[in-house]
Amino acid sequence: MHRASELRRRTIRTSAAWLGFVLTLFFLGALIGSIGAYRIKRVCALKRVQRRALTWDTIRGQSASTHAQHMHVRTLFQLRNSSYRVPISKSRPLALEPNGNAALHAQISPIELPLYGSLVHIGMYATTIEIDGSPYTLSVDTGSSSLAVITSVCDACPAGKRRLQVDEDRTLHCGSRTAPLGDPPETFSCEPDQHGICDGRGHCIYQIRYGDGTAFNGRYVAGMVGAAGRAAPMVFGGIESAQGRSPDVFGSGIEGMLGLAYPGLSCNPLCTLPFFETLLQHRLVPEDVFSLCVSDEQGRLVLGAMDSRMDPMEIRWTPIVHHLFYDIELEHVYIDGHDAGIANRHSAFVDSGTTLIALSTGAFAAFRDYLRAHYCHIPYVCPDNAQEPSILDHAACASYSPEEVRQFPNLTFTLAGAGNLTLTPLQYFVRVDNPPEPTFYCMGIAEEPSLGPSYGVEAILGLVWLRNFFTVYDRAHKRIGFQSARGCIPFTTTHPTGSGSTSDQDEPRSSAPSGHRSETTLFGSIGIFIRKHANVLLFIMVPLLVTSVALWFGLWYYRKRRRLLQSTGDTEANQAMVALRIEQDANG
Repeated sequence: MHRASELRRRTIRTSAAWLGFVLTLFFLGALIGSIGAYRIKRVCALKRVQRRALTWDTIRGQSASTHAQHMHVRTLFQLRNSSYRVPISKSRPLALEPNGNAALHAQISPIELPLYGSLVHIGMYATTIEIDGSPYTLSVDTGSSSLAVITSVCDACPAGKRRLQVDEDRTLHCGSRTAPLGDPPETFSCEPDQHGICDGRGHCIYQIRYGDGTAFNGRYVAGMVGAAGRAAPMVFGGIESAQGRSPDVFGSGIEGMLGLAYPGLSCNPLCTLPFFETLLQHRLVPEDVFSLCVSDEQGRLVLGAMDSRMDPMEIRWTPIVHHLFYDIELEHVYIDGHDAGIANRHSAFVDSGTTLIALSTGAFAAFRDYLRAHYCHIPYVCPDNAQEPSILDHAACASYSPEEVRQFPNLTFTLAGAGNLTLTPLQYFVRVDNPPEPTFYCMGIAEEPSLGPSYGVEAILGLVWLRNFFTVYDRAHKRIGFQSARGCIPFTTTHPTGSGSTSDQDEPRSSAPSGHRSETTLFGSIGIFIRKHANVLLFIMVPLLVTSVALWFGLWYYRKRRRLLQSTGDTEANQAMVALRIEQDANG
């Protein structure tokens, strides 16, 4: 009996030990599940847009004559009737301290504006604002600060566009003030202490020049400027003449420029308050924040807040280095995980006024050399001679198939504070659908000779970059945030943008053909749910699995010990009975 009691005590101690072991496994499983969920979510985010690629051996099986018949090379300029803009050498005026007031009322709502445009056929995106109650379509440019609109006296501007009617009462002069605007009323003049210069007619001169050769000249005018029914008095440029590529810009339906960079760039030569600062100063938007998203031929601009579709937990923040352009630190660029020496802690601009991803001569040479050293099996990467076309020529396009595009390497950009942001080939190539022409893919990375160490900037992250992210310009905290874009929700409003379309999506298309319904299978829905909630499922399932295994093993061990205890007890009872009978026989 003493041995049976000892076995019971051992069983209790063993059960307590197993309980502690199970709890330890539970917390360990929760930790492993959290780490695993984070890793899987990162991998899914990097692989979401990738598809299964054919091997080069499969493609190489085609005859050379077949490739010669079906592969064509053109430039992006030939595929659209408007040359692409790379506004790099924006005017560099004297700095002007912002005088906007950030203490805004919480009840003020942000202003949400649709964007219209095209990466290929226009090379920019535009939105509509009101000037003195009339709508004007302006190109949205985060690489400049000036607001400028074509006027009725602009002879170089195309006919048929809305033109601003200017009069002497609204024109800025030297020595006299404009007619009062707004409530309370405000007046403006061309002040020498703000670098104002007047011409022979006494008009305050407006001049701005961009790095692509575009130049505007005219006069400064004043008016009530705003959006979504909110307006404030503002001084801006009235375009009277245009040079360079300006007629191509206006020919795309654009009636002016809307700069959203810092006030230090808004001296042309008169230093004025930019559009967004004017909204902040008059408390027409709640915060010194705006966000931008572009997708195919549409997009969205939110003034005064982060886009409501952004997830604050998914945003990757990087600090703004200088407060003229949106200048961030580009630490490295990796090609399929290899540091090709493209950049090493250099600055990069985030600029919606630039179409492609522009690299300095040295950085682009490193990119080109790496491709030609490792990817010559892809057509048009390594031409046989200098006269043959190459996909690495400036803005070159080729009639690649999606499988051939996928053979190009991934590019990973390391931003200070934000870590690694990766673009797949389908994300940095620009797809051009323009029937009856074949589908072309254009290289979205180009060389820009004016960049480099002497300029202080190694790269410009243009629309090819921006279309892959929701981008929030948090100027209040001096930072820019990126969140991987899952497609900007299209606006129901229609706007003419051109006959063709662009897409960075692989077949099949996200939209169903006319006359067919887009259906999602049950297994597809389950797969989407699992990918979307992978972190939660792993956090729950891994500990439950570990706990279930531990409890099952503990139950099996307990039952084994119980059978052993019963067997031991029966043996001791039998021995006692035998001993009793022997004793009884001996006494009898």
